[in-house]
Amino acid sequence: MVTHSVKAGPLDLATPSGRAVVRTLCAWARFESEHKGERVRAARRQAAEQGRWQGGCRPFGFEPDGTTIRPAEATAIAQASEAIVAGTSLRSVVRDLNNTGHRTAWDKEWTTQAARDMLRRPRNAGLTTYGAETFPATWPAIVPEATWRAVVSILSNPQRRTTLGNRIKWLGSGLYVCGACGQPALRVSRTGNHQHPTYRCKAQENTGHSGGHVTRAAPPLDDYVERIIVARLQQPDATTLLTTPTDSKLDTTALHTEAAAIGQRLTDFSAAFAEGVITLAQLRTGTGKLRARLTEIEDTLTAAAAVNPLAGLAGQPNIAEIWYGTTPDRSGGLDVGRRRAVLATLLTVTVLPTGKGRRPNGSYFDPTGIHLEWKTHRSHPAPCAERFSPRSQRDE
Repeated sequence: MVTHSVKAGPLDLATPSGRAVVRTLCAWARFESEHKGERVRAARRQAAEQGRWQGGCRPFGFEPDGTTIRPAEATAIAQASEAIVAGTSLRSVVRDLNNTGHRTAWDKEWTTQAARDMLRRPRNAGLTTYGAETFPATWPAIVPEATWRAVVSILSNPQRRTTLGNRIKWLGSGLYVCGACGQPALRVSRTGNHQHPTYRCKAQENTGHSGGHVTRAAPPLDDYVERIIVARLQQPDATTLLTTPTDSKLDTTALHTEAAAIGQRLTDFSAAFAEGVITLAQLRTGTGKLRARLTEIEDTLTAAAAVNPLAGLAGQPNIAEIWYGTTPDRSGGLDVGRRRAVLATLLTVTVLPTGKGRRPNGSYFDPTGIHLEWKTHRSHPAPCAERFSPRSQRDE
């Protein structure tokens, strides 16, 4: 049987000599393929070490040469990165990108996946990568490396809720504390003939009975808390809330170096196991300790790069407009993720048990059933708390 090849001509597979020729040709072809792969990998590593762009589609934020900053897009990247670190949801970032007229490098509307990939790019921090290693790039950084790493940590968190069905829609879900059991277990569910959204303590499901655990209508409670926060941010000393304790002795450069070294050691462990030098048990023990330390380093760097969610709010003359927006649907205001981050920074809200029925003023909402504890030493119980009543007059 004679087989005709494109380059080697006819090959007779029916004879031992013919099959030997085929095996020899295949071996040399395999050798050339592997050798070419090594040259390609070496070239890519060299390009990464030299900080050069290796071509491809124009990156968002840069001109077609891949190294010159495109100012409008770079500003959008910086704002989106800071928003993510400050607690804004990725969906809100996507909405803002589309509403401001920004398009992807492929001239398409932004999606959550496209935005996630764009914000996690090392090039945003002026870095190139090869494998797990990073190198300084020839183009300028759009965001600080610490901020970029914080964004990567946040967007790579497998516990981060991203699906529509699991998206948190209420200000105090998991933040408000039940005054009966002391746990931050209030979640919103809909009950009754009119299906009013109501905060209920989820801890009662674990105890098997609901006696003593609080319930409270969600809209007026959230509205009350939001008014308290906005009133506090309107105070003359609100800018002092931006001062947060930091570890001035934290050496982030050393932590980044240690993280890179751990990445290399993990690679070495994998190679040693593949070669049979270590056992599976040794691999698991060694990599387990290294990964635990790597997680600790990433958490420390993320905390160091955290942006105070009050930035851009405290000290502004139009806090209410920024918070609520200017339209009835609040589409121009802060998204729920940013508002929750502000709440978590400023307040501990405890919902106390109260009697049912109307209050003497005709309202169903009783502000005395809400205990506010300010978390910062510069804050104080809002002097205007009792001057506010929720927009909605119906509760419970």
